[in-house]
Amino acid sequence: MIYILIAIISFCVFLYLIRHIKQYTSHKLWIIWVMAVPLLAVGVYFYVGNPEYHDQPYAKIKQQEQALMQKSPDDLIAELKQKLTQQDSARGRYILALALLRMGKTDDAASELRRAYALSDEKTPEIIMTYAMILAVNNNNIVGDKSWDLIKETLKIDASNIYGLYYAGLYECQHKNFDKSAEYWKNIVDNHSDKPQYQDTVQKIKQSADICGLNLKKYKIIVPDIKSNYTPQQIQMIEQMVDQLRQKVTNNPDDMELKQRLDDVEEKFKKIKDSVKDFENF
Repeated sequence: MIYILIAIISFCVFLYLIRHIKQYTSHKLWIIWVMAVPLLAVGVYFYVGNPEYHDQPYAKIKQQEQALMQKSPDDLIAELKQKLTQQDSARGRYILALALLRMGKTDDAASELRRAYALSDEKTPEIIMTYAMILAVNNNNIVGDKSWDLIKETLKIDASNIYGLYYAGLYECQHKNFDKSAEYWKNIVDNHSDKPQYQDTVQKIKQSADICGLNLKKYKIIVPDIKSNYTPQQIQMIEQMVDQLRQKVTNNPDDMELKQRLDDVEEKFKKIKDSVKDFENF
């Protein structure tokens, strides 16, 4: 309570001084800075502090974070799995699935997302759509019937979900329903440039249209020329997924379809790495 009282008093004094000091603009500016510092300090304290322990300083929380960072990803995942056996939750399963995805363990991630979806009382677009996407990824990026059902469910909740729109277009494109596919993708290109996923999604539209044989110009879909914006973390995650697929091919040498999938993935991954190099040299 003492911190709240300090903040209120400081703010009142701040307003009084601003309203009554009119002689010198420089004085007013100086007062603003002098009073802003303690106000900002109190605000930051409450903002970064643990909401369950208002008197716990930021430094202590950082120490806890650093202790967690010293553990290996496998240890952290094992701990999370153990907690979920004691108290299962959709959100916990979803977080676990994302961690597994970052490690390239797509099959395990799909299992956790299936569990998260089943546990969700109120289905959220992020869980539904992530589940749909990982099913497609594990199906050689082909949108199957289960993924399609999840995509439709997502768009029913959030009609402007950019991932839902992209994969709906991909589903229609793969089934040669080009008019419907173009409608979904044109919606993204024309109406969702303000979303953070826009650049990556637009690049995927261009690539998928080429693979499916959809002529974007015919439908007046103007895809902007966007340079690669892959982060090192994203490249590392993709490389882990490629390594996992390589291992699957090694374990199943007679699976020619799996080998063809690896060849396709290797070619796409090479293009990604080359685009990153071009961007760095730009």
